[in-house]
Amino acid sequence: MRAIDEMMDARRIAGRPTILVTLHSFTPIYRDVARPWHVGIIQSDDRSLTEPMLAALGADPALTVGDNEPYSAKDNVDYTIRRHGRDRGLPHVMIEVRNDLLRTSAGIDGWTKRLGDALATSALSLGIEVPRGAEEA
Repeated sequence: MRAIDEMMDARRIAGRPTILVTLHSFTPIYRDVARPWHVGIIQSDDRSLTEPMLAALGADPALTVGDNEPYSAKDNVDYTIRRHGRDRGLPHVMIEVRNDLLRTSAGIDGWTKRLGDALATSALSLGIEVPRGAEEA
């Protein structure tokens, strides 16, 4: 937690535009109930990054995209995005990818590209350019 605070403070001091993204996975079946979503976008009460993410991912007709699914802030899963995003006034999202889609290298590579593209497009809609190389993060 302190490391995140320090990084966020350093970015603010340096004047670097920042969005906060957390990434998790979820099981396709929970308590014997199938979860139809391929990916879910979760946020606190700030939807500034959520709406463009939903639009970017929803543009693919093959995807079922959840809006605050399979979890939402009312499930008390939003600590990081709330504390380090909302409380700092930063655009933020929590991304949940169904874990059966991440079982192969091809699946992971596909989701890495899909989410990277969606995040870059979504951040740009807020006037924030996202570097695409890890060395610039």
